[in-house]
Amino acid sequence: MFTKNKVQISTYMVLLIPFVFLGIFASGLFSFPDLSFVNIGDKVVYLLYHIWEYKRFFNEKTMMCIGWAVIAWVFLCSYIMYHFRDFHSDIQNGSEEWADPYEVTKRRANPDDSKNRILSRHVKVDTQGDSKPSNNNMLVIGSAGTYKTTSVVTSNILKASKNIIALDVKGELMFKYGLYLKEKGYTVRCLNLKNPEMSDRYNPFAYIETEEDLIKLIANIQQSLTPPDAMKGDPFWDDGVALYLQAVFYYEWWYARKEGRKGTFNNVLKLVNDESKKADVKVEKGKQPPTILQLKMDKLAKEDSEDNPAVRDYRKLKEGASETVRSIIIITNAKLKLCETAALKRIFEDDDLNIREFATGVGGTLDNLTNKKLALFLCVNDNDKSYNFVCSMVYTQVLTILSRMADDDFKENGGALPIPLEMWMDEFYAGARPADTEQLMGVIRSRNISMIPILQSVAQIKALFTADKWEIIMDNCPVMIYLGAGAGALDTHKYISELLGKATIDTLGDGKHGSSYNSSYNKAGRELMTPQEVKRLDRKKCIIFMEGERPIIDRKALPWEDRGASAKEIRKAKKLRKKHPELNIMIPEKTSAFKQAMRLNKENPNKGYAPEAKSMKDPRTGKYVTINSTPALEETGELPEDALVIDMTSEDFLYQKLGSSASADDEITAAVSEEIKRLYELERKSRQQTRKPGRKKTAKPVTENVTDSVTSSRTVPATIEDGVVMYFNSFSEQQKDLINKAIVNRMPDIFIRQMFTMNYDDMKEFFDSYNK
Repeated sequence: MFTKNKVQISTYMVLLIPFVFLGIFASGLFSFPDLSFVNIGDKVVYLLYHIWEYKRFFNEKTMMCIGWAVIAWVFLCSYIMYHFRDFHSDIQNGSEEWADPYEVTKRRANPDDSKNRILSRHVKVDTQGDSKPSNNNMLVIGSAGTYKTTSVVTSNILKASKNIIALDVKGELMFKYGLYLKEKGYTVRCLNLKNPEMSDRYNPFAYIETEEDLIKLIANIQQSLTPPDAMKGDPFWDDGVALYLQAVFYYEWWYARKEGRKGTFNNVLKLVNDESKKADVKVEKGKQPPTILQLKMDKLAKEDSEDNPAVRDYRKLKEGASETVRSIIIITNAKLKLCETAALKRIFEDDDLNIREFATGVGGTLDNLTNKKLALFLCVNDNDKSYNFVCSMVYTQVLTILSRMADDDFKENGGALPIPLEMWMDEFYAGARPADTEQLMGVIRSRNISMIPILQSVAQIKALFTADKWEIIMDNCPVMIYLGAGAGALDTHKYISELLGKATIDTLGDGKHGSSYNSSYNKAGRELMTPQEVKRLDRKKCIIFMEGERPIIDRKALPWEDRGASAKEIRKAKKLRKKHPELNIMIPEKTSAFKQAMRLNKENPNKGYAPEAKSMKDPRTGKYVTINSTPALEETGELPEDALVIDMTSEDFLYQKLGSSASADDEITAAVSEEIKRLYELERKSRQQTRKPGRKKTAKPVTENVTDSVTSSRTVPATIEDGVVMYFNSFSEQQKDLINKAIVNRMPDIFIRQMFTMNYDDMKEFFDSYNK
């Protein structure tokens, strides 16, 4: 920071005093009548030795001498002001410089290492003590392959000191480090959208406590299912979809509370589908029969009132033009079509995540808290972003519920959760983010919650938060780590270079005039790193921007390079723990956490953490069935009166014949044989079908380029919603029915969007070909 240094006026006034005394002293020389240039030195010495003879200093020459002294003082002040000005030649063109990683860690790290966050190999920052930043949010920017997950997320997960929610691309984090976390006392849960049969269940209705929660969830669903680059059309359509969703969500929520059960997302999907089904009732000639959903809303109006939110919103929607209402319903079906898959229906049927345990501790209640930590992994497929909206729903409800619990139930703790929660948000650009992120990041600080969005470039955050809203995210992240960007990410390179600032350097200029050479030295400004140098940043190095600190360049915290705690660090931690037992300081281990995790994986038969299968798929129906994990044996303190007590060893028990084993074996064998026969018959029919000669007028298979059947010059819409807005009003009733059927039958998104460009005949041929 530049501080202007200049001589104060008081300094000049203090200098005036000796000058005045010097003038008075000089006037004493005129008290000698024999004063001459020859003896002036002797007279000065005499006056110095007879300074008490004060009468000599006050004579007719005194004022004149004082006047000359003041003139001399004025000349001295002028000299000082001209030659001793506020020069800052070392920073005149820039004052930035690299900070020392060791020095920053020494000042900003907590003595208890479990309360620190690892930023790089040599940089740690306190998250709970006096030296922590203004909040614990952090932004990570790095393109693919720059060790985002490995150096930042992994290093901090292995500290095993906080509750964790991590978006786990491909499920690698849970597989590699799940065993280590369980070893450290964590409960590991997983919302697995890559392998749904291994997933815990998640019911959004389990966390809807108020009408505001319901509206916020609907807004988040809409936002998450809209691509960042989607066409921004008339907001009327989004408002219409929101109104429709509010009606069905309110309906399910109202009846669930009335019937004393938890609502489910699956019931909402049934209600949406009921709008496409006509009721089997008699109506007047020329009128359309009501839909099943319409009858349900009429029933709700009679049971409650016409002002019920579900009835109110539904009837507002139905008051619109029939074509408009139909378009809104189709847009809603398009948005929710992914929720109709068997995998998601199984996940949405109940809730196993128990989000409230992030506040109470695993197995705890508000009256009896525990310190058992929880790690929730949101596993997604890296090449399929379709289900990221489910992660967004989890994020939104976690922040809503935990913030409310912190405010209402932990007031004595300052409104902060007992155990800190870190949310590692990978794939932030692809849709996995909570609603109103820029607002939440500013208010969760006091609740002991932190968010760490992970992006690939500055361009992504600018695309997500337009009109300079992206700077709000920057304002709420006191720490930013830059890990690297692609060679062509010029905007990111320029942004980092400008953020680093400029430094003042010495320059040497030389020249030649005839046979003589001359050189000159000057000062110039230079970027700490130019955009080109940012582009060439070593892949194993990172740049850290921290609140109140100069920029830091350091080696990334690659976990396999961690050697564990030194003997000195262990002794220091033990000494601090002995001195401050109330702080419960953790003693670091000699073996690094990464090596411990790899050892546990090596000893495990699965070579990593593999959760038990939570469901199985019925091969006949294609539906997922949740496996009941309730133990078959139950311990009891008292035996029933009619209980038969048999005392035997475990070996004797294994050889007992419980029931008729012969008949059971026969039944199992028969069932297996029937299943083998069925599968063999299916395979035989499949082979015969593929060997049949093709007919002359066979429809083109869907594996061919779908654009071959397009006869219209219409542009393929970016989303189904865009297609409805752009073309639906120009379609015939038959075309509209085909589009609706395609969505209901869960036809692939790309095929439905292509259908918008076809005339009816091509559309019908294409639809029939796909559904054969």
